[in-house]
Amino acid sequence: MKMKTIGIALIALMVLSAFPVIAETQAISSDETELAGDAGVTPDSALYGLDRAMESIDRALTFDKERKAEKGLLHAKERLLEVKAMIAEKKFDKAEKAYAYHNEEMERVKERIAEMQEDTKEEKIKETAKKVINLQEKVESHEMRIEALKNIIAEGNLSAEEEGKVQEKIQKLQEKNKEVLENIKEKKEKIETKLRAQTEKSEEKIKEEMKQMEDNEGLTDSRKELAERWVKKTEDSLSKLRNKLNEANFDEANREIVKSQITEVESKLQEARNRIANEQYSEALEILKEINNYGRSTSLIVKEIKEAREENKTEEVKKLVEEAESNKEKALEKVEEQESKTESQEKQSEEAEEKGKNN
Repeated sequence: MKMKTIGIALIALMVLSAFPVIAETQAISSDETELAGDAGVTPDSALYGLDRAMESIDRALTFDKERKAEKGLLHAKERLLEVKAMIAEKKFDKAEKAYAYHNEEMERVKERIAEMQEDTKEEKIKETAKKVINLQEKVESHEMRIEALKNIIAEGNLSAEEEGKVQEKIQKLQEKNKEVLENIKEKKEKIETKLRAQTEKSEEKIKEEMKQMEDNEGLTDSRKELAERWVKKTEDSLSKLRNKLNEANFDEANREIVKSQITEVESKLQEARNRIANEQYSEALEILKEINNYGRSTSLIVKEIKEAREENKTEEVKKLVEEAESNKEKALEKVEEQESKTESQEKQSEEAEEKGKNN
């Protein structure tokens, strides 16, 4: 009976594991967020050190803080392309160099942002705010490149063990990127504080002005476009999954399990649509990312299960199926946490608005 249950769960996993990865990879298709192009001089080349030295000279001859940060992000993108190239050739030791150089670049980007001065005049402070917002858009785009790299690795020909190790390394790249985003958030908070001090405007008014600057600098449109495109591709993938389900020779038990899994994904996808309708694009993207993170982890577990079955490791198969189910629950919990966080922010915003009216 237990083996039958494992078999049913495994079929459901194998069908669903393809869904989120396909959705996310296809969603990332703009010039700003795709990970396409030539890696150039790669870490396995004798000229790699010279290439890095040339970048250092270029960086040293750039004096504007914003421009330095932009170049750092461009170099970080090149490091991702190098990782992609080295992993494709299974040169894991050479990829280590690109991982390290990527995080060094992102650390320098973080430093340049911290060094940007807020000044003491309103006009100058707002100029700095626009520069920070411009960099925020680029760092958010870089995060999506890392997401794209994760999916490229998931769809490659690595063993489960190899893929697991590589994904851990890429996760560290993403964590460094998140550090930069947190740094940007802190810088924007400092800018808001200075603007309140210089203009004596309310906190609500300053936030409105910052939001307007984000709109003017294209940050809002960038998020909106990505979220809408991501939802559309996810819808297309769901449609293909339904067709696959109809064509597959499943018994009723298997069919119902897959249907229930698809229904859960559709529910979370609808929540993302609702966030987009309310112009909460960042929140929508967070929900979509969690759906796709679940897909990636499930895909890896399916690969591990296949390898374990080939070696007739029954107990390991059972453990992996249980792990996949646990991952699904964790993914759904994270989505619910994001929903709760957004609702709390909405409530605080409404209370602040009401307080402003009363004053």
